[in-house]
Amino acid sequence: MGKKKDNNDTNKKDRFLWTPQMDDRLIDALYTQHVQGNRVDGNFTSKAYENIVLELREKLGVDIDKDKVKNRMKSLKINFSECYDLFNKGGLSGATGAGAETAEEKRKRWDSGSGDDYETLEGIDKLLSQNEVTLESVAHMDDYMDIMVSPGITSQIPTQNAQLKCKKRKASNVEPNPDEMIKAIHSLAEAIKEGNSMFKKSQPQIYSEQELWNDLQAIGFEQSILTDAYLYLIENPDKRRAFFGCPFEGRRDLLKRMMYGYGNH
Repeated sequence: MGKKKDNNDTNKKDRFLWTPQMDDRLIDALYTQHVQGNRVDGNFTSKAYENIVLELREKLGVDIDKDKVKNRMKSLKINFSECYDLFNKGGLSGATGAGAETAEEKRKRWDSGSGDDYETLEGIDKLLSQNEVTLESVAHMDDYMDIMVSPGITSQIPTQNAQLKCKKRKASNVEPNPDEMIKAIHSLAEAIKEGNSMFKKSQPQIYSEQELWNDLQAIGFEQSILTDAYLYLIENPDKRRAFFGCPFEGRRDLLKRMMYGYGNH
């Protein structure tokens, strides 16, 4: 019993789950090493694996070693082969034994969410024993790895995500016609101008003392009564408002009538 328990503990310890985010980081790291020339004749060098492990540890904060990276690469190759076979109706990794599924049947099983277990080495070994995939297909997957780490594939991933987000935004927020926007802005500007004009008209015009003095001089008041007229309008705001409200040519006569009465000029 004790030995069986130890085996279970060992299996749990060896079980290492990869998330989609971790896979993305791994693909990026593989591509970086590919660009830097650390992949010779289709195989990554020891230096490449060291750099990949260091990068994943730094960015993901998990305990990853060279063996885990290699095992995950093998799993990704099998996944890619299976997907390529299912969705392109090819025969790259399909088994032909008794009870083997057709590409259409496998595709339906994947779409229903009941796909095979490719997350662990135990799951992969089980599939190999059941003739679900072949070792021959894994051996030829270095060519597919070239596709996975190619600039076109890696650059398309963020681009496709951005396009999807853009489509969602367009679906929820329909952009107005530019001409209509310009017309709306002009209409708003005109409304603001009209509102300001109406507000100014509703407010009493305020003239400074200097403006009053200059106006009295402009209408030709004699110097002898200029000061009296100035003081009269300063002391009587209503009279001053009537004075400035009168047309310029009639202000002299109006002020004399207000100061001396209607009968005196």
